[in-house]
Amino acid sequence: MKPPIKFAVTLTLDRDYDSDYTDLTRAKTRAIIKDLGDIFTPFFIGKFSGFQDITFQEFFPGSLGVQFVITFQSTSNVNATSIIQALRRSNGTNELRFEILGTTLIVTEGSSFTTATPSTIPTG
Repeated sequence: MKPPIKFAVTLTLDRDYDSDYTDLTRAKTRAIIKDLGDIFTPFFIGKFSGFQDITFQEFFPGSLGVQFVITFQSTSNVNATSIIQALRRSNGTNELRFEILGTTLIVTEGSSFTTATPSTIPTG
């Protein structure tokens, strides 16, 4: 059986950065993880077959910079280009709950992306 397909996504959002976001265990960070999970999970489910989960790894300054990993079933036909195109087309629309993406949007495919304290939002 083939392993799941994973993509590291780095993007910026038109939101204010808070230094609390450096610690993924803080209440303020957990709240933004839930909020962004509530935006991106249904988006990826609706756009691509085989979406499994999203794992938030890091927040950084630059309005609000976000790095997360999205995982798809090995049978999915998703690729980095299709993810970028879907995010760009949906920028500022109801599909992303009118979230405005900034100038940074990088999607990289890989087999393993790790962090010390990931925060995963499963599809179920």
